[in-house]
Amino acid sequence: MTGESLYRANCASCHGVDLRGTDVGPSHLSIVYEPGHHGDDAFRSAILNGARQHHWNFGDMAPVPGLDAEEIDDIIAYVRSEQQRRGFER
Repeated sequence: MTGESLYRANCASCHGVDLRGTDVGPSHLSIVYEPGHHGDDAFRSAILNGARQHHWNFGDMAPVPGLDAEEIDDIIAYVRSEQQRRGFER
């Protein structure tokens, strides 16, 4: 699977097919997720371990089961490419 298809299958239900978030998860195009603030390791940790709520009021993020290291890297690469292509929202 490609990074985009992995994202759609594992992330889009909360973070939106368009990466702009939903009523249960934040936008990955938010300036909060730019690489200098939330680097790739932060994404990796959130996918593997979940993440405590700290920027938003969506509640804690649960770990995403069933992904191997390469698939996680593919998802992160897809998110980063879309952030670069679309830019960040403030």
